[in-house]
Amino acid sequence: MPEAVNDQLLDSVPDGVFTVDSEWRITAFNRAAEQITGIRREEALGRRCCDVFRASICESACAVKQTLATRRPVVNKVVYIVNASGQRLPISVSTAVLKDNQGRVIGRVESFRDLAWSRNCSGRRGPRIHSPTSSGAARPCGSCSTCCQWWQPATARC
Repeated sequence: MPEAVNDQLLDSVPDGVFTVDSEWRITAFNRAAEQITGIRREEALGRRCCDVFRASICESACAVKQTLATRRPVVNKVVYIVNASGQRLPISVSTAVLKDNQGRVIGRVESFRDLAWSRNCSGRRGPRIHSPTSSGAARPCGSCSTCCQWWQPATARC
């Protein structure tokens, strides 16, 4: 697939998406990734992902490394990054490996979404307070049937 088509494809995805090579250098960074992190694509490309995201799990529990080790994708793991403004931002990450036609790993991909301003179950927008399960996934508030694998505002009840 031509590179321009790849860029258009990635930019059409509403979640942040980036890919890294075997040296953990960012090789693709979509428009949503720019918006969530506040870091321009040109600034992210070629840098190590841990230097761009400054995530709470980079050094000790990298989701992509977990995927490589277990051969299973990580899905909706809640972590924190530090955005370009220096703010700590909760995101949900999912990971996979990129393989060529012979099944060889040629890269890694991570998608992520900003959880700080997601809609809560009452339809209001606002920051949410995270209450993770032991796996790191967000857990339901338990106070309503339609709620929420997302976070609940500290002051709102379903």
